[in-house]
Amino acid sequence: MQVATCNVEYQSDERGQWRNALTLPADLMPTELHRRTLVKHIEALERFMRQTPEHDETAAKATLITVTKLLLALPSAKMSETGAEARGEAFMVALEDVPFWATAEAVKGWYRDSHGAEHDYRWAPAPAVLRKLSQREAWKVGGRISSIKRVLAAEPRIEFSEEHRAQMLKRLATEIPEAFGLSKSGVSYRDQAPTTADKSFSR
Repeated sequence: MQVATCNVEYQSDERGQWRNALTLPADLMPTELHRRTLVKHIEALERFMRQTPEHDETAAKATLITVTKLLLALPSAKMSETGAEARGEAFMVALEDVPFWATAEAVKGWYRDSHGAEHDYRWAPAPAVLRKLSQREAWKVGGRISSIKRVLAAEPRIEFSEEHRAQMLKRLATEIPEAFGLSKSGVSYRDQAPTTADKSFSR
């Protein structure tokens, strides 16, 4: 609910300066306890995002196992033992900065023919393809982190009652004509004779 209603609004800050700001309805602003819970949740998700082969030996082993099983399960071009080893290294290079669980989810999706009709699921994906699919899985968690951070950065949305809006419209109806010097004469802008500038513009 909070994520869905977190929007950018043009409103003033405590100093009266107007700017674009992330906002939430006042009744949906997180409490201090809620904020601490959200911060802990972000920290946990960010730890998941750091579980990559280049940062974690356990993650590297898990990724290697996932890739090995994929290459054993699906056929690929015949190659020598040296070629197979080089192919495995290519996958590890492609996936070194991708969380191991994201790679596992991408491979599961490949087995299930769920990454779109543009792929041929009879064969193992190329390293670059598996990287792209794995990143999509990782971005799901990354997007969740970004959404929660937006909620934490939001400020209460300034909302006006219908009565206040009606008063402001009434005030503007008076102030705008005065600003253009139209109310003193009692003549509307449309009733005034065209000026030289108006005639020039109409040409």
